[in-house]
Amino acid sequence: NRRFGSQKIPPEVEAIQTALAGKTFDLFVDFHEDTDGLGFYLYEIFRPDRGGRVIGQNIVEVLSQRWSADPRKEIEGFENRNGVLRPEMSPAPRFQEGGLPLPVYLYFLGAGHCITLETPTAFPFEERVKIHLQGLETILTLTGIMI
Repeated sequence: NRRFGSQKIPPEVEAIQTALAGKTFDLFVDFHEDTDGLGFYLYEIFRPDRGGRVIGQNIVEVLSQRWSADPRKEIEGFENRNGVLRPEMSPAPRFQEGGLPLPVYLYFLGAGHCITLETPTAFPFEERVKIHLQGLETILTLTGIMI
C-alpha cells in the first residue's frame, strides 16, 4: 500500500500499476484495517467534475447505527471529521515518503471517486467484515450503482 507512483517499487506494485495503465475508474473502494483504530472511519477523495459528490458523512451515518466511528481528532496527520478524512480539507496532508496509497494514486490518474473504509483490528473479525460489507452496500446505493 503506499508505494504507488514511487521510483523504487516492489514487483507487486509494478504489476498492479502495469495492469492499471491507461485505465480510469468512476469509483474505487478500498478496504483496510487500522491497528490503532478505535472505531471505523473512511478516507474520501472525489472529482466534482466527474460527477463525484460528498457521500462520506452519509456512509458514516448509516454505519453509526450499529458501530462507533473512530473518535480521534486526527488520524495519520489528517483531520477526522466525525469518521471522515478528506485529505484536501486537512491542513497538512501527509503521505509516506516514497509513494502513495493506491486510492490516491488512482485519483491522480483520474479516478472520479475513491473511498477507503478502515476498521479497527481490535474488533472481532466477523464484525470488521460486516462493517465493510455494509459500507460497500451503502457506497453502491449512494452512488447509484445497483447491487
